[in-house]
Amino acid sequence: MRLPLLFIVLILLSLPAPLSALVVDPTQGEITLQTGVGRWNGSTAVAISPRWVLSVQHIPASPGIIFHLDGEQYESVEVHYNVPADLALIKVDRDMHIFNRLSARAPVNNEIVTVGGWGRLRGLPRDGGGWNLIPTEYNPDIPYVPPWGLRHGQNRITVHGATLRMNFSSPSDSSYVPYEAHPVVNDSGSAVMVPGPSGSLEVIGIIRSSNCPLSAPWGCPSSGANLSSSEHQDWIRSIAPEVLPLQCPADFDTDGQISTTDLFLYLSAFMAGHPSADLDESGQCSIEDLFLFLHYFFSGC
Repeated sequence: MRLPLLFIVLILLSLPAPLSALVVDPTQGEITLQTGVGRWNGSTAVAISPRWVLSVQHIPASPGIIFHLDGEQYESVEVHYNVPADLALIKVDRDMHIFNRLSARAPVNNEIVTVGGWGRLRGLPRDGGGWNLIPTEYNPDIPYVPPWGLRHGQNRITVHGATLRMNFSSPSDSSYVPYEAHPVVNDSGSAVMVPGPSGSLEVIGIIRSSNCPLSAPWGCPSSGANLSSSEHQDWIRSIAPEVLPLQCPADFDTDGQISTTDLFLYLSAFMAGHPSADLDESGQCSIEDLFLFLHYFFSGC
């Protein structure tokens, strides 16, 4: 006996959404997780596929420079620059075991994002915090913090066409978020990430500039590239089209196949009101998005 499609959908809609994959360590004041963010020529870059890394153009580099990721070293064999957009695509010599795919969706204004950068960790003891901790020599009661390293935190972005912006908000500011963090010195190329349909973090932007000095005072701004913009995607497509997310909305986990896994993931995102489920980009998840997904799912795009 075949059950009506609507009955199946109603059963699936009653299932709970998957839990987030993030793990936090509140004693450290930062988010503890493993991502494809690493050190690139003294600054930051992020692995977006097994062989490709994304960073910024104003960090001078050439083939042969090493990308450091999770204790491993990967030699660059190709370096491609987009000077107007201040972006760089780097191909490495072997597969990387950790990477964060590019997000298939556009960023949402005022949404909370995860930011990961390899740069300055501490400086002068002023009113800022987050990325830039007070040095041990000023406060012997806190554990030693090395001057440089990898750190993850959160911030809130605003979308301005092909550009993303954020501020280092103080705890008294209405835009402050838990684990507030901000890029400072050598954090150019930091990854701006959001949870994808499967719960893993996906790259939605790259930090290009920060107006924060070493002391990282509250309120200092930064800006980055909105990687969902057509101008940035066209450039990436001209060099490494395989790193771009698939365009079929029914392939919700972007594994190259349309399966019941995609259906379950989409329905979970839909019930949670996740922006990725807003297929018609109306600004909200509605029954129209659900029917649109089912159309793509059964037609196979």
